[in-house]
Amino acid sequence: MVKVWHFELSSPIRSDYFALNGYGIQEPMPPGIVNRPQGTGDFLLMYFFDPVDLIVDRAVQRAPGSTLMVWQPGSHQYYGNPAARYMHSWMHCNGQLVRHLANSNGIALDRPIAGVSGAHFEHYLSSIHFECSHGGASDTRIVENVLRNLLLDVARSTGSGSRARSASPELLRARQFIEANYARRLTLPELAAQVNLSPPHFCTQFRRAFGVAPIGYLVNYRMAQAAYLLLDRNARVGDVARRVGIDDVYYFSRLFKRRFGKSPRAMRDKGMERG
Repeated sequence: MVKVWHFELSSPIRSDYFALNGYGIQEPMPPGIVNRPQGTGDFLLMYFFDPVDLIVDRAVQRAPGSTLMVWQPGSHQYYGNPAARYMHSWMHCNGQLVRHLANSNGIALDRPIAGVSGAHFEHYLSSIHFECSHGGASDTRIVENVLRNLLLDVARSTGSGSRARSASPELLRARQFIEANYARRLTLPELAAQVNLSPPHFCTQFRRAFGVAPIGYLVNYRMAQAAYLLLDRNARVGDVARRVGIDDVYYFSRLFKRRFGKSPRAMRDKGMERG
């Protein structure tokens, strides 16, 4: 399980049109419903890894995993699963910058947004975490730019970009299957079978939709999860490798260094310096 982050910011992330109030990464939640009729007084971006109930247009509906909600200040925040545990990542923020970015990118407020990549969402939250926890003064401009890129990526993956328009519901389901099962051995034939396509045809369609081959996406997702795990100062590199589905620690280290430009040990030791 990735360590859950709840931050009291060491230095203010605040400008005339943006303020970061807090965030969390992969927070496990017990069965139950969170019900805030008046919201929290700020924007809340929340990504759900698992199916949850949401209120939309005053009616409760079940949303699948890989769903993002962007609640605006004062909106009714209702979410959860009364029968099962679920996991989410989230960010609270204020300011007209958020509304401007949502409007300019065609991102719906107070409505579920399906098909958003959990790896991508957490990549941006992780970038914000690094900026807010390096021990020096945090730069609001950097966090604002990360937010811009986050919402651009959400828009691209949900219909504003040419690649997203070519992603069928079946391919989105295949991507979600990868994200849900990355920690075990996956093969291209198994992934192709999820959408009833031959492996070569599936590989072509997946690359056309998401810009990367299915196995490449799996590797990138594993490396993103590994980077989060290595933020734990007690993490052992071999254990992290196995937890993301790679038994060969030397192969894992090569993949990790190719992805991030530093070894897993260097990533973990950098996290220890911050702690």
